[in-house]
Amino acid sequence: MVNKCQSLKVQALKKISEYPVSVQQHRTLNSSNGAVVCRVLNCAEEEIIEEMSSQGVIHCGRLTMRRNGDVPPSAPQVFTFNKPNLPDRVGAGIHRLDVCAFIPQLMRCFKWQRFGHTAVRFVRQEICVCIFETHEDNLCKDPTVCINCKGHHNWHSRNCPVHKLETAIQEVMILHKISYPEARKIVSSRTP
Repeated sequence: MVNKCQSLKVQALKKISEYPVSVQQHRTLNSSNGAVVCRVLNCAEEEIIEEMSSQGVIHCGRLTMRRNGDVPPSAPQVFTFNKPNLPDRVGAGIHRLDVCAFIPQLMRCFKWQRFGHTAVRFVRQEICVCIFETHEDNLCKDPTVCINCKGHHNWHSRNCPVHKLETAIQEVMILHKISYPEARKIVSSRTP
């Protein structure tokens, strides 16, 4: 564990031997995201950040969910704090708000139906829900098969064992601030 004195010395480095170096804070390990629910906090995001900056808030945004083609503002908000550990509570005017760790939804590709990447980086042929290449007539008569576990359910089913595993890994990554391989090892060790 690095103490504050060592950290300040490292930040002051300009050269190691004859090689110039640049020291920057890690962009995700030195911050944390927390979910806060408050129905009366209806200010603009810039105003919330300005008023709560003394509590370490550096960014905020509302969670959105599309309903019938409309995207109404929701009560839950995600606050980004400039510290690695989340506070238990924050003050917003006269309100004391509980903060819990924000676990985002899994990253999913809607073309290849896999977890861990998005369709933006997609280079393979798009596949159908039956796990074969997209059909010419787009009317698949084959049964639905999950490409992740080969089970007979949609690839995005929350009952899919791969979905459950990836969700558990993401939760461990967020809560323990560790890498994907480390989190996968922890989850695999406690799951038969």
